[in-house]
Amino acid sequence: MDLIAKGTLIMSLKNMEDWINKCPRRLPEKRAGEHFLFLDKNGNVLEGGSDFYSAEEHNTYPVNVFRLINVRMANEKQLNDEQ
Repeated sequence: MDLIAKGTLIMSLKNMEDWINKCPRRLPEKRAGEHFLFLDKNGNVLEGGSDFYSAEEHNTYPVNVFRLINVRMANEKQLNDEQ
């Protein structure tokens, strides 16, 4: 079964060094209900340092970082688009 989710592309990471340098500066420290999804070029999810290391080892970068859109956000966007 395939997964379908709505999200906004936040950034692409070229390698593990990008993950180390970009994520702390560009992602909020307190995520207040926000959820981020990290997907490598094969569609695999990355969650922690060992995943990012493995992606580098197996050449599955780039990793795309998405902010997932929840129902409330989608409905607010739809209302704003209609106005």
